[in-house]
Amino acid sequence: MLKNKLIFFISILFFIQCSTSEKVFFESTMKENRGKYKTELIEKINENLSRVINSDNEKKWEEALWAINFIRYKTDTVKNAFSKAFKNFQNTSLSFQRAFLECVYSIYENEFIDECWKVLNTTDNPKIFAMASLYVIRVNNSLEIKSEIIEIMKKHFSDYFDNPILFMLEKDLVVDRKEEIKFRPDLVDLLKQKFDDKPVIFSFQRVNRKYEGIVVIRKDDGKFLRDDNGELFCIPQLALSLSNLPGYITNGNTSQGIFSIQKIKTTKNIFIGPTKTLILALPYEVSVAEYFHNEELENLEWTLDAYELMLPNSWYGYHSIYEAYYAGKAGRNEILAHGTTIDPEYYKNENCYPNTPSLGCLTAKEIWGDNGYLEISEQQKLINAFESFDAQNGYLIVIDIDDQDKPVKIEELKDIIFLAELNK
Repeated sequence: MLKNKLIFFISILFFIQCSTSEKVFFESTMKENRGKYKTELIEKINENLSRVINSDNEKKWEEALWAINFIRYKTDTVKNAFSKAFKNFQNTSLSFQRAFLECVYSIYENEFIDECWKVLNTTDNPKIFAMASLYVIRVNNSLEIKSEIIEIMKKHFSDYFDNPILFMLEKDLVVDRKEEIKFRPDLVDLLKQKFDDKPVIFSFQRVNRKYEGIVVIRKDDGKFLRDDNGELFCIPQLALSLSNLPGYITNGNTSQGIFSIQKIKTTKNIFIGPTKTLILALPYEVSVAEYFHNEELENLEWTLDAYELMLPNSWYGYHSIYEAYYAGKAGRNEILAHGTTIDPEYYKNENCYPNTPSLGCLTAKEIWGDNGYLEISEQQKLINAFESFDAQNGYLIVIDIDDQDKPVKIEELKDIIFLAELNK
C-alpha cells in the first residue's frame, strides 16, 4: 500500500466518491493536477538531497527517496547524492538505511555493488544484510558468490535460522526461484484444496513480477465463478512493488502464499482512491482465529503447523508458498488488493505499464481520464464479482506459476481449473 509520506505538500488532492449510478471523480487524477504534483515532487527531491545527511535531515532524505522511487527519477544529481550517502551509511539510522537500500535496489541495478558488499560485511541488522545481499546476487548469482554470502551470514548471525528474513534469504541463496519453479507442485492440488470451504481468490503470477498476473475466483461451493456466457471470470492483476524486492522484505513484492481476506472497504489513501479494497491479513498480523475466521481458535498461537494445515500434502516443503507465513512473522502488514489513482505515465517504459506498482499490494488497473473521471476499473470488476455471491471474507492465494517473461493469460489456466473442479 503506497504510503502518504509527502502528504504535507499535496493537500489539494482529495477524492469525491459519487453514488454507484454516477461517474466516479477523483481530483488528483486530473491532468493538470498530475503535472503539478510531479513538478512538486522533483523540486522536493532536489531540495532534500542537497541537505547534509544527519539526524536532523534524515526524514527529508527519506521523503526524497520515496519520491525518487515513486516517479522513477534517475539523474546524475541523484546518483552523486547516493554515492555520498553510502560513504556516511554506517552513521545513519536503521530507518534511513532501509529506505535508502530500497531505493538503490529499485533505481540502480548494478552501480553500487561494491558499496553493498561493504554494507553486508559490516552491518549487524538482518534486514539490512538481506537487502544488501539481494542487490549483490541480482547482478552475480553464481554459486561462489552465494556461498560467500552464506558464510558471512553464519559468521555475523549465529541464530540466522530463527530469523524469518534470514531464513528466507538463505533459502533463496541455496535455491534460485527460477530453478525451484521447474519443480512446482501440481496446481490442480492447490485449486481443489478445501480451504475451510471458504471462497478463494487465486492470483496467478510470473516469477518476473514486472508482468501482470491474472485473478480467478473459486466460490465456497468449489466452483469457479463464471459469467452469463459460461466463461471464467478473470481480471489482470499486478503483484509488483516499486522496489521489486522479494516478498519477505518490507515494501517488497506481494508475498507468495495464503492471505486471509478480512473485509471489503474503501480507504482514505489518495493513491488507492475511491474504489473498494480487499483488506488482507498475513499470519501474525492478526490472530489465528481472525485469520481462519473461526472464533473457536482464539486460544491458539501462530505456528508453522497452523499455516501448513491449509496446504495440500503435495505442496508441503515448497519454499515459495511459505513466503506469506515468514513475511508475516517478519512483521509485514497492510498488504491489500486495491485500485489505483497513480499516474501510469511514471512507468511507461516498464513492462507493467499501464498498471502501476505499489509498496507490496496487489493492484488492479484503473484508468482515469484527464478530466478526473474513472474510465476503466478492473478493481471494481473484482469487487463486484466477489460480492456477487455474498462473499465477505475468505482467502486469497498468490502463486508464481512459471518464469515466462509475458503476462499471464486465462487460456493457460482453463484446463487446470477444469480438472480442479472435476476432482474437487
